Amino acid sequence: MENLSDIRKKIRAYIFLAGPFFVFLYALLPISSLLSYSTIFIGLCWIYLSIEDSLHHSVPVWSLIGSCALTCTLAICFQRSLEEYVWTGLILGLILTIVLILQFLKKYRSMGSADFFAIFSLGMTLTPSLLGPWLMISCLIPLVGLIGRSQVWSSKLPFIPYLTVGWLIISAFNVSQ
Repeated sequence: MENLSDIRKKIRAYIFLAGPFFVFLYALLPISSLLSYSTIFIGLCWIYLSIEDSLHHSVPVWSLIGSCALTCTLAICFQRSLEEYVWTGLILGLILTIVLILQFLKKYRSMGSADFFAIFSLGMTLTPSLLGPWLMISCLIPLVGLIGRSQVWSSKLPFIPYLTVGWLIISAFNVSQ
């Protein structure tokens, strides 16, 4: 049987992810294409991973691999120009390299391995001009939450939920344009 604190964590995680998901869903209306259904399904996959990350500070490996593969397939289905994919990949590679270098120099792992896969696969679905706003939203949400709660900075902060919420919000505004 689950204890009360686990149930509260689950409820908070569902509420935290529900709002951006409904905005994302509303932006896709009317849902008339297979690509829209696929995007919704992938959003639900990332919500599942977000809940796992927020509850256990880890994600199931096969779920992560499947979600990343589906997300990269979705990115290909968007049929952007090769130049956009190259620029997006280079920008994401640069960001991830900087994080790895900082972790090496500080001898402190600020991000888990799953976070790197999440950043790369979710980022590939976005255009290069949306990567900055997405990462800014994804980083500001936990900062606002930590400052607002006057909470002690934890060494383990699940980052996939914030990446997912940022992706849902940015994708919703990108679809509506």
